[in-house]
Amino acid sequence: MILRRVMAAFEPPYRNALEYAIHGVETNWKTGPIIGDGGASRGPMQISKPFFQDSGCEFAYEKVDDLEHALIVFRKY
Repeated sequence: MILRRVMAAFEPPYRNALEYAIHGVETNWKTGPIIGDGGASRGPMQISKPFFQDSGCEFAYEKVDDLEHALIVFRKY
């Protein structure tokens, strides 16, 4: 079980263990339209609107519900 989790950190869509770890801490590796932090954050990486805006991404904030889009925001920030 632990080895499987470690190996997953190096498989797409993750580029490194940090992305994988943050996803795990924030939502226990869930995906989809997850609303958290009292409604202030959303998606599998629990991205807030100010964080999203600071990233400079030009797609709709709601797209962070998708893990790939959430990772784009995370990487740009």
